[in-house]
Amino acid sequence: MKKFLAVLLSLVLVSTMSAIFVMAEDVVVEPIEDGFVFNILAVDTQITGEKGLVLTSAEALAASSTGWTVLIHCEKVEDNLYKAKADAIVPDGNLKTLTFEENDIVIGIHSASSKPEDINSCPNQPQKVAALKVKTGMYITLEGIDLTAKTATDATATVNLTDPRATESDESIVDESIDESSIEVPDYTDITGELVANPSYLLEV
Repeated sequence: MKKFLAVLLSLVLVSTMSAIFVMAEDVVVEPIEDGFVFNILAVDTQITGEKGLVLTSAEALAASSTGWTVLIHCEKVEDNLYKAKADAIVPDGNLKTLTFEENDIVIGIHSASSKPEDINSCPNQPQKVAALKVKTGMYITLEGIDLTAKTATDATATVNLTDPRATESDESIVDESIDESSIEVPDYTDITGELVANPSYLLEV
C-alpha cells in the first residue's frame, strides 16, 4: 500500500510539474513598447508611492528608500540621452548598492502592484510592468529634468529600443543603381571594326 501511494504521489508530482512547464512555455512576455514614456516626479529624493524619480549618485540611492522600486542603471550618451547599462533590477525589498561611474544615473519606477486588476489602487502599475522590461542597451531620453538643479518639471523618461538619433537615411542604403534606359548606346558600325559612335560611313551587308 505504501509503495502504491508513493508511486501515485510521484505520478501526481510529475503531472503537476509538466503542467507548470507547459503553462510557462505558453506565457509570452511582450517587449517594452518603443517610445514608452515614464513619468518622473523628482530628482535625488526619497521615492514617492506610484511615482518615478532619477538618482544621480550612490549617496542619493542609499537615501532613496527604493527597496520596492524597479531600478534602471544608465550611462550618459550625451545631454539628456542615456543608455541602460544592465537589465532592469527587479525589486525584492532590499535597498540596492550600485557603482556610479561619472554621469551615471538610476531611474526608479514604483508601484505597489504589477497586476493589471490593481490599476485603480495602483495607478503606476503599467509603468512598473514596462520598467521591468527594460534591457541592456536600450536608450532613455530625459525631458523636463535638470540634474544639476535637481528639479523635474512635467518630466519624462522615454525609452527607445534603438538610438533615437538615427535617421532613416542612416538606416537605409541609398539606391544608386543606373537607369539603363537613360544610357545612349553608340552605333558601332564602322567598316574598319573600330568602335566609333555615328561613323561617317556604314557597313553595308
